[in-house]
Amino acid sequence: MKTTKYKYNKIIQGNYGHGWEDVSEYECNSSGAMSKDERELLKNDLKEYKASGQGVYRVIFRKSNNSRGMKSPARKPCRKAAPKKKAASKRKEGVKADGTLKKGFRYVKGGRVVKAKCAASPKRKSRTAKKPK
Repeated sequence: MKTTKYKYNKIIQGNYGHGWEDVSEYECNSSGAMSKDERELLKNDLKEYKASGQGVYRVIFRKSNNSRGMKSPARKPCRKAAPKKKAASKRKEGVKADGTLKKGFRYVKGGRVVKAKCAASPKRKSRTAKKPK
């Protein structure tokens, strides 16, 4: 027979003035169906308990972990993630509070803001002509 993770039971509970207590337990399948013999036994026991005149009785369905041969899988130790940097608190250099660029900054590919470099002006040739010798 295949061992399952859960065990299913129908339970007769009695209330004697201090809350519900388990009185009897009967095995069943996951939908609550029982063999004919088990069902007859549950009905007869419930009749006997009610006939005794002490307390109130009810039948409940319970699903519990099956302790027979089932081991829980070993868990890997959890790694804590590095704290995330807050993007809102870090202001981009070169951007004003209203979102416009400050003087001397420009956008480059990818939406980054960088400091604008002055274009190097070409070297001028000296206008003074060399005197021929």
